[in-house]
Amino acid sequence: IKRLDNLSIKEYITSVGISGWLYEYLNTMLSREYGMDIDEQSAINFLIMLDKSGGFGEGHEIYKIKGGSQHLTDAVYQKVKERVMPRHVLTALKQTGSSYELNFMNNKKTVKIIADYVVMAIPFPVLRKIKMEMPMPEGKRKCIDEFTIGNSAKFIIGTGSKPWRQHNQQGYTFTNESFGCGWDSTHMQSQSAGSFSVFGGGKSADKIFTNKPLQLINEFEPQVKKVFQQSENFFTGKHVKMCWAKQPFAKGGYTSFKKGQYGTIAGWEAEPVGNIFFAGEHVSGPFQGFMNDEDLAKKKEKEDSFFRILFIILTITISLLSSITASAQKTGANHFNNVDANGVILDGYDAVAFFTDNKPVKGDATFQYKYEDAVYYFASQEHLEMFKANPDKYKPQFGAWCAYAVSLGRIAPIDVNTFSIIDGRLFIQHNQRAVSGWNKDVTGNVVKADKYWPAVSAKNGKQVTTDEEKSFLNNTDEDGVTLQGYDAVAYFTEMKAVKGKPDFFARYNGATYWFSSEQNQTMFKDHPEMFAPQYGAFCGYAMALNKLRPINPEIFDVVDGKLILQHSEDAYKQFHKDVPGFVMKANNNWPEQIKKHAGKKVKFDKPAKPAEDSK
Repeated sequence: IKRLDNLSIKEYITSVGISGWLYEYLNTMLSREYGMDIDEQSAINFLIMLDKSGGFGEGHEIYKIKGGSQHLTDAVYQKVKERVMPRHVLTALKQTGSSYELNFMNNKKTVKIIADYVVMAIPFPVLRKIKMEMPMPEGKRKCIDEFTIGNSAKFIIGTGSKPWRQHNQQGYTFTNESFGCGWDSTHMQSQSAGSFSVFGGGKSADKIFTNKPLQLINEFEPQVKKVFQQSENFFTGKHVKMCWAKQPFAKGGYTSFKKGQYGTIAGWEAEPVGNIFFAGEHVSGPFQGFMNDEDLAKKKEKEDSFFRILFIILTITISLLSSITASAQKTGANHFNNVDANGVILDGYDAVAFFTDNKPVKGDATFQYKYEDAVYYFASQEHLEMFKANPDKYKPQFGAWCAYAVSLGRIAPIDVNTFSIIDGRLFIQHNQRAVSGWNKDVTGNVVKADKYWPAVSAKNGKQVTTDEEKSFLNNTDEDGVTLQGYDAVAYFTEMKAVKGKPDFFARYNGATYWFSSEQNQTMFKDHPEMFAPQYGAFCGYAMALNKLRPINPEIFDVVDGKLILQHSEDAYKQFHKDVPGFVMKANNNWPEQIKKHAGKKVKFDKPAKPAEDSK
């Protein structure tokens, strides 16, 4: 096993003489199934697949849920909804005697739960980012820290017909064409119109994520037509991307062992730690890489034990304690600081240690000093005295808010591990994305942050319009929020208008966007140009007439991968009389409108005549 584990699938299958069409088939099948290219995967993955009766097993997708798999989740939720706590993100877990304390973040508050048993269904790539304080075997810790989940993605394309039905097929395809793998994803929902899912893994999943939808459609449609011997266009233009590796609470698709991992971490996945039990696809050998398995009867004894544990969990007493944690406070009349509920700045870290030790060092409440409305903790009396002697030398810039965010005219919390000292000044960023943005032009960003900080602090952290943003033209409210607070990403992923939340926001080209989830927020930040509305979120039909009009966020189109909104149903009707023509006119008029109105308060033009009056 060790010898095979140290070989990649590619190395193994080429060593036994597999080439040609069989090599291409195995490459496509295994990279898609496990979400990793075969030159990275352990050869053990290949043997596991062979053990599944020829590739996927007799039990592969033999059951389907009428109306879709979501119905199962919905039905379970209805049974236990009084016990479900939505929008609670686990941030820490520690053992306290025979019990466990779980810390969740909900709406900027910490919620603490004390439990006797814990079932942990969080994928390991997410779990290893959560602070866990308890005795743990070295093998289990290694498994959590190194366990890999494949990079899987779907590009689901709307179809006006199902040509595979003409051949009495379900559309399940493996091919050496670049789309690689796909199937009818509305198999039991419609006999005609529906959708076709292109499934990517590894580099092919990256391609789905990074390429624009129109590029993917233009590449994949002729290939699918070729496979099913179809001459007519049958893609409708509607599409949805799903990229699991970009999902913040998943970080990947299915379990996928890299070279050398099977012999070092396999077997530890399901091992409990005290009364913490681990659940999910990633902890079950027979289920790894699959959503189902044919040999369910053999698991009955294990399942009975698991459900006994669940019964205990459901009957234990859980105590719920809420406490407010880090908060933005203007604790005095003069200073706007990033402090917690007790007025402590820098998350309690020693401001002097950043200079003397060149690393974050946790302070001690024994050594504390209040300066400019913030309480500082220090690791020693010596550091306390150094700060008192020259506080301006050691204090963090911009009230300990993210320096890069301030350079963009707003605030963000900090991660002390992102600190830097520039010209004797302590700057701290929010995350690695902020570090990257800051480092692109450190000198320029320092100048901008110094310039905008007085206005940002005066507005208690609310976004201010920067000089750079005055060149943009956007349809926003008084607080700079566009789309009336609707989620720009949801128009593409859900094909409907979904109200966003101010907790999940992003700034792009002078406008603030709200999102319905952290997932959508992340997707937008990664590729804002893909999701931002056309014409600054002004009415598309009005722009074709060279006018500025507001929008109804529930009246929209996605045209060639671009979001276009309209003012009214009448504008929508007019626009659809000649979509390509009006898009061309709007595109031509937009630069003139920017030149005329950018940086100024927008006054809407009078509405166009109704359609029935303009014949």
